[in-house]
Amino acid sequence: MPDTPRSEVFLRLGSHAEKQYVLKTFHLFQGVLVGANLLESTPGATVSFALKVIGKEKAFAVDPMTYTFGMDLNYIKSETIDRTKGKKTTKFSLKKSFVKLAEEFGSPVSDAVEKDRPVKPGDFDEDTTEPFCESIYAYQTGRMRTYWDADIQLQEFNCPDPTFVFAPYFYIPYPQAGWREWRDLNVKLASTFAGLNGEIEKHGVICIDQQILDDGERWLRICRTFIETGLPAFWLWLSPLNEEKISDSRLQALAKGVETFELAERKLYNMHGGYLSALLSKRGLTGFSHGVGYGESKDVVPVIGVVVPTVNYHYPPLHIRTSIIDVERALSELGIGDADDFHEKVCDCTVCKGVIAGDLKNLRQFGEFILKVGNQRESQTPDSAKKCRLHFLLARRKEIDHVSGLPAEYLKQELRDTAAEYAALPGYLTLQAKGRHLNTWAKIL
Repeated sequence: MPDTPRSEVFLRLGSHAEKQYVLKTFHLFQGVLVGANLLESTPGATVSFALKVIGKEKAFAVDPMTYTFGMDLNYIKSETIDRTKGKKTTKFSLKKSFVKLAEEFGSPVSDAVEKDRPVKPGDFDEDTTEPFCESIYAYQTGRMRTYWDADIQLQEFNCPDPTFVFAPYFYIPYPQAGWREWRDLNVKLASTFAGLNGEIEKHGVICIDQQILDDGERWLRICRTFIETGLPAFWLWLSPLNEEKISDSRLQALAKGVETFELAERKLYNMHGGYLSALLSKRGLTGFSHGVGYGESKDVVPVIGVVVPTVNYHYPPLHIRTSIIDVERALSELGIGDADDFHEKVCDCTVCKGVIAGDLKNLRQFGEFILKVGNQRESQTPDSAKKCRLHFLLARRKEIDHVSGLPAEYLKQELRDTAAEYAALPGYLTLQAKGRHLNTWAKIL
């Protein structure tokens, strides 16, 4: 019998280029989350995708991403070509998808955007708070239906409702000046949203800087304040928390917060999490979400203008992503001499078995790079990236099943044993220093 329920894991669809991975594996997970900006930029594709997900009896929800309008609007702007004056000129303006969102959300977001500024807590008064919450609820429950009704090909089906809806939320920049006003606004929005009429389950979002974990008592007070709003479930976004780098003290504070929601019989999810979030199911965390090969950590402030990152191999023994070269260099020291050893000690998912095909030399297919014409640096081949993504999704399902089926004490010892095994590797091997987080994780079990 499982020691605890299996973590509810949701996949986050970042773009429709990722649909092939999600559609192949979403049956392994609880459901799928889609950002409102994706719905606005590709409505037809998003609605038909939702039909496929819900048709397979999986959960589906749209993240309204209201937080983007509380930050510097330059983060959601882009350069476009303006041809309205008879000649081509470049202008820097709000992306079309966010223009549509502002229009749908209405005041005070639309008013602030018209003035080219972000919203602030003072914009939400008695006259605007409830109507704004109503518009956010209406958007999530009705926006897909609007696009559905406009598509003749879809009208022979019933338009699906989202499984649950998110309350509007904004980033709480703790401990910066003004963080209390943002906290109070988020609590007010969550409480107002909880009181709206509507049959679809309402979830709240606690989006706050991870530094709040350094003040354990204040953190727990914030947890209890959100619980008092009456919402049955919450999503926690500690920005930019990285599970591999979390300190002992912050993890202990996080675990106590998780227990606070558990004792109050409220569901709690980590908006961006990985294996540590699965382990926290032992302390009461309901589940978590992540992207297709990324998204286990996310900063509220977006990174702009970076090169597309390499999709590294997810290494199950350490529950991290790492270069396949680092893995290959350590195999002999780990006593892995052939494919059977690899499948026993590292991963036996169908992707790994298919790629390796009995010969460990084939492992390098997970890390193939090419130099494209005109580029100065090599980039990962599409086939290599595809293999890494599919392997990650299959390995993640194995990880969450592993956690749910074993007692906490067994998992604690397993983490410590693995950390000790990798710490004993020669210092010239990169993997030697990549298992230290396992000892930190073990302390919350």
